[in-house]
Amino acid sequence: MNVGVHYLLLLLNHSNSIEPRLSASYAMDDKQRLSLGFGLHSQVQPLGTYFEPMEGALETAYQFPLIPLISYRIEF
Repeated sequence: MNVGVHYLLLLLNHSNSIEPRLSASYAMDDKQRLSLGFGLHSQVQPLGTYFEPMEGALETAYQFPLIPLISYRIEF
């Protein structure tokens, strides 16, 4: 049995993720093995995803996160 943790930090908005991992393996005989694994997996999107124009705005607007509760917005 293997147990592990993966840590992911996104500096763009200072968000983080702690993801557990677990796997087990059972040798049925000398040539066969049964394995099972479980884990939470997240992924960082391409940076353009975080800077898409906001929907519903009459003008072009971009919002950038600084820290979890503070962001700034640019409108054109």
